[in-house]
Amino acid sequence: DTDGAKILYAHDCFNNTNGAQRVYELTPNVTMTILYNYYYFNNSSDENNYSVLTLFSYKTDTESHHFFLGGDLEKEGEEKLVEYYDGSSEEKTMPKVDLYKAGHHGSRTSSTEDFLALLEPKLCVCCCCAGTSEYTTKLNNQFPTQEFIDRISVWTDKVYVPSMIKFNDETNEWEYTKMNGNIILSCNGSDVAMAFDGNSTILKDTEWFNETVYIDANGNNVDVKGHTDFYTQDKENVTAVKRRTWPA
Repeated sequence: DTDGAKILYAHDCFNNTNGAQRVYELTPNVTMTILYNYYYFNNSSDENNYSVLTLFSYKTDTESHHFFLGGDLEKEGEEKLVEYYDGSSEEKTMPKVDLYKAGHHGSRTSSTEDFLALLEPKLCVCCCCAGTSEYTTKLNNQFPTQEFIDRISVWTDKVYVPSMIKFNDETNEWEYTKMNGNIILSCNGSDVAMAFDGNSTILKDTEWFNETVYIDANGNNVDVKGHTDFYTQDKENVTAVKRRTWPA
């Protein structure tokens, strides 16, 4: 115990060892399951693969609903998870999920096709600030990436994002602002609902998704990572493009 908190390790939870459990009953109807991750037991060159994978379930006598949270798990970890949950036994059968919290903020290196086919998500929350240049100057690789959108679109168009970067015409500056805002998901055993303290617009219908932005010949829309001085039509040698495209 540390200041009253008991530290449990994911590999112990999955193995039901050292006082840890794979399944925790949170209420008579709600459980949290620690799912298999190859990298609980093996080393990875990418620390994102050490993410703890959880499945929250709401079950009644007649229905069940499932909600998957996978942290920043990358492609390699997703491939190992798909291999494990091959349907060969009850333990190795992954239920279809009502909600998928997008892996690694909707990066291009997660949410692979086989992984999404395993989950078959009905709803998706992508926890990121849409369009931030914090990690990359390339437009298509900024969260949520175009590759993520291409893959999630096969399963659902109900994708939601808490915040975005937006140009303020009054201040003539880019700023971080609310999109869907805080997102609350609820389940009463038969229905799943979502509530927002921002708007309820799905990602593909937002102004952010459909706005025109400007990129250079290398696909960059800003000179330096972390900056908000994005290119405008006044920048030399830039091309106007839609920020994102939803597959037909």
